[in-house]
Amino acid sequence: MDGIPPLVAEDTLLVDTPVRARSALIFLADQGVDCIKVYNNVKEPELKEIIATARTRDLSVIGHVPRTMTMTHAVELGMRSLEHVRITGRELLPLDEANKIDFLPLATRETFLWQRFDVRSEKMRGLITFLAQRKVFLDPTLTVDEDTFFLSRDDQINDRNNRYLPPQLFEKWKREPIPEFYKLPPELRQAGIDGFEQRKRFIAMCARAGVHIIAGTDGAGWGTLLPGFGLQHELHLLVHSGLTPLQAIQAATLNSAQALGKERELGQIAAGFLADIVIVQGDPLEDIGNVAKISLVMKEGQSYHPADLAKDLAAPH
Repeated sequence: MDGIPPLVAEDTLLVDTPVRARSALIFLADQGVDCIKVYNNVKEPELKEIIATARTRDLSVIGHVPRTMTMTHAVELGMRSLEHVRITGRELLPLDEANKIDFLPLATRETFLWQRFDVRSEKMRGLITFLAQRKVFLDPTLTVDEDTFFLSRDDQINDRNNRYLPPQLFEKWKREPIPEFYKLPPELRQAGIDGFEQRKRFIAMCARAGVHIIAGTDGAGWGTLLPGFGLQHELHLLVHSGLTPLQAIQAATLNSAQALGKERELGQIAAGFLADIVIVQGDPLEDIGNVAKISLVMKEGQSYHPADLAKDLAAPH
């Protein structure tokens, strides 16, 4: 591989030079991955090499906006899809102020940033226009932000969705402490909630401007993050943020298919497309909650009734 050192087990988390970045990407591409996701600690030289190498393998680079750069610059370098609403301080704030916040743990960082961000500002409107013009896909994962900044631990423990979790897993998760980077000091709780509401307004503004919103959850988890239920809840949060029910449904179907590069086979009911269909009771365009009222699922030519599938799954907790 042109003198690139082979990727070994201990290297899998060490993408700390352009050479290692290229090696890691080639290794992953050879395994047949569909895309490359980067995390927020990737530096610019490595990100440039990741994107350049990904292009040679026809792979999209998606993920978190690195803490060391703006969302604008990450997109300019070639990131095609952004995960979460993670605008760095250096996007909108003076650099000296941004440097004090951008590298803090997640919950504290986002709270401090959104105390200072103004969704009505000219800079914010300019960012949204830029994302729309660049045809960026934005996956806000409002469910995990709600879990972090709005819901209490007891809310999630007592959620009825947990009856579908294996009891051993449920008890294990109850015993595990909240990760440090998710913890928010009590005095910042209301500011965290306010920031979450601000991010929801930002997503609605993006949708109105033509940014491609897609539906994701950052699961798996319990309560509102339980797979399946989590996606339904994300659509509810998108509508609650200001999207129309149709826009929310498109975020989980048409837009997501485009983000995956599968728009010629997934995302709509049309001739030649895969006929995997969910049939619901009630019109979700009138009430997005109707997406949860599933009466029939058709998958690969087989029909499934949710009640039959779920009757043996629910367990008392």
